[in-house]
Amino acid sequence: MSTQVCGVLPRRRYTAISVINGAIDSSAIMLLIFKLCYNSGIPFKTIIIVYYSFVFGHGLLFTFTIFPKNLPDSTNTDIGNGRSNEEDSNSSNCNTGLKTDTDGQLKNEKVFIKSGEGRISLLSIIRGPTFIIHTCFVSISTLRSFIFTGTVNTLLKRLTNDKEKVDFYLTILGLIQFTGIVLAFVPGFLLDWYPAGRHRNFSIILSFVLTGLISILVTVGFLIPVLELQIFNFFLYSLLRTFLYSTHSSFIMKNFPLYHAGALVGFSLLISAVVSLSQIPIFALMDGPYKGDPTW
Repeated sequence: MSTQVCGVLPRRRYTAISVINGAIDSSAIMLLIFKLCYNSGIPFKTIIIVYYSFVFGHGLLFTFTIFPKNLPDSTNTDIGNGRSNEEDSNSSNCNTGLKTDTDGQLKNEKVFIKSGEGRISLLSIIRGPTFIIHTCFVSISTLRSFIFTGTVNTLLKRLTNDKEKVDFYLTILGLIQFTGIVLAFVPGFLLDWYPAGRHRNFSIILSFVLTGLISILVTVGFLIPVLELQIFNFFLYSLLRTFLYSTHSSFIMKNFPLYHAGALVGFSLLISAVVSLSQIPIFALMDGPYKGDPTW
């Protein structure tokens, strides 16, 4: 679906991807809604039943009603110069084409061709070093994100004994996570930026660097025992998630064949989810030998 939506905005392809990821990230506000409902006395079982009934109902409604049936399919379009893959049926699997950016400048771009026997196999991409390294980066960053979520309540309780303050800061965290759809424009515009004279992957590389830097800043802010500072840290955390998933999807769509984009995004997220299970022994260590200290 992302590749089709991005086909509508070819010059803002990665901004569209970022906004989609930001919208998904903003759904974390449901945790805040759960919290407010539970605090008001609604049983947790009732909350879950109502929530999943709504998800199932509106999912069916939107699937069969609002989605247009004739969105441009960018999987049939050459990323580099917008030509149909049918026109390049006699080309090799991977060619070097000329890319025209929004300023009309031509750039070298790696172009993958979808043409019968020339299709690149999914397995060969998954076994390649580029995809493996990328998946490792995404897995580690996702684990860092989940650990922050799992330890923030413990951290706040160590910084203040006031339960109302802890509840207040958790509410702020929930509200800030809703800003993901707005913050998504930051990595989106960055990823669509093609500065003259730079490597064709300059914007992607810069986005990866910023993702790592923001992750470090979140960790540093987490270690500073100042309660008020955590509000700023919540913004950094939301920005981290936005950069991580926007860069992840954009990198795959930019560097691999679009007809495998969905499978590659899903597989890398599956691997990162499996890696994130290591948070269980990490939390066990925190509650055991480290006596509940989330900063160990």
